[in-house]
Amino acid sequence: MRTDSVFNHLMYELDYLERKLKYQNNKLSDDEIEIFNEIIDRFSSIKSSLDITKGNVSISFEHGKIKHFDSITIAQYKLFRDFKIDKLNKINIFAGFNNSGKSSLLEAVYFLTKQNDIVSFLEIIKLRNKLKSLNPIWLNKVFDENEIIDIKGVFNEVNTSIYFHKFEASSIDKKDDYIASYSLKSTINDQSLDNIIHTFGYETLRRENEKVVHLCSSILKSPYFYNFDEIKATYSKNTIYKSNEGKTAIRLVVEFLKNEIDSIIEDVRLTDIEDAERFIVDSTQFSDKNLEITHYGEGLQRIFEIALSFAFARNGIVCIDEFETAIHYSLLVKFTKFIQQLADTFNVQVFLTSHSKECIDAFVSNQYNNDEISFYTMVQDDNQQIQTIYYDNKALLNELSQDLEVRGW
Repeated sequence: MRTDSVFNHLMYELDYLERKLKYQNNKLSDDEIEIFNEIIDRFSSIKSSLDITKGNVSISFEHGKIKHFDSITIAQYKLFRDFKIDKLNKINIFAGFNNSGKSSLLEAVYFLTKQNDIVSFLEIIKLRNKLKSLNPIWLNKVFDENEIIDIKGVFNEVNTSIYFHKFEASSIDKKDDYIASYSLKSTINDQSLDNIIHTFGYETLRRENEKVVHLCSSILKSPYFYNFDEIKATYSKNTIYKSNEGKTAIRLVVEFLKNEIDSIIEDVRLTDIEDAERFIVDSTQFSDKNLEITHYGEGLQRIFEIALSFAFARNGIVCIDEFETAIHYSLLVKFTKFIQQLADTFNVQVFLTSHSKECIDAFVSNQYNNDEISFYTMVQDDNQQIQTIYYDNKALLNELSQDLEVRGW
């Protein structure tokens, strides 16, 4: 018997037992019911997982002096319709009221860098909704036929786009467990790439794509996402890539932690002790027992994780949602200057959101290079469409010097 047939048979048996258990609970002890329900939950999660192996990925713009995004147009994504941002700079800061679309804007930029990588797309949906795995039935309810993602941009003077939609595939035998299909089409200049997945209730998904291509290296950092595998990947790149002075990126990060936050810090290492991977901080204070980084507070951890992003995204894009979250205001000037230095060192374009006027002021007050900063406030017009108000360096300095509230803060 084929593996998928055995799997389907087991699932039908499981559904039958689940119904029987529901109507005959009195024949099982409480402990037996609890154990059986746990087995059902585990088996069902295996059945419904949409996790996909990423496989080999190529990057279109990885080497040389990349010029990054000049403009981005979101034809459709969540609240956005025909939304365009231009005059993009090395550091791009977006402020606005809650639910004004700031986080969605960062997601749109990130998706555009990932091109036809549907794995990265699904990973963001999973992290945003704090799910361990994606259920195809749940995903089908989240996306209806009108849920389209249509984003374009000009990157390194080349036109690029992505188009995502859900559809019913005519080529798939409509078995009882077929749910829906999803298409992610991308273009880089004249090159077009497709990635299609077909989802089922009991069968594993089917995938159709020739290859996966990213526009550039990129990362999206949110205080609401925690992805340990991603943090390990960023750390690994930081141990390899070096600055022009010959220091590894991780050494630059550790020196900032030591000089600006806690002078006892000597190093931060990824260790694997008793099959548990952890980040350990070497310090002068605890030479006999070095502590995990979690002992140093959320602020230091967030600074560490954001700082690791820049070498990882070398020649690419870093998106940071709610930049100031967990970071003490007294560190903002020093840290904003440090990330601008990292952005220059590793040629990274930054998109970040903030609720904090102190955070915006810190980027100006650090006096690293104000000409590399573009600032935007996000508002809704009379038709409930999202728009931006752009401030160049001179206008932003004028607003801050007069201590005026910028519209949308």
